[in-house]
Amino acid sequence: MATPEPKPSPEKKEIEVEIVDVRIIPSADPRRLGKFDAIITIRLPNGAMHILRIPEECLKDEECLKEEIRKYFARISPYMGKRLKLTL
Repeated sequence: MATPEPKPSPEKKEIEVEIVDVRIIPSADPRRLGKFDAIITIRLPNGAMHILRIPEECLKDEECLKEEIRKYFARISPYMGKRLKLTL
């Protein structure tokens, strides 16, 4: 049985995102009881807006903030651009 060829990794590119809004709320994660999360709204260069929840402490650490945004896009990227046909 032949080993399948590895898929080429998508080319990484650097983009600039704008943080449009930040809201601080109590964390809903039981492991973070008594701590706060930030709901941040970011704008991509193409104008698309995304809302994500991150630990509040990441707001003060730029590398942590970048990592949380990277993880978010890693989770949603398989679905971006996907088209579905529906019968209603």
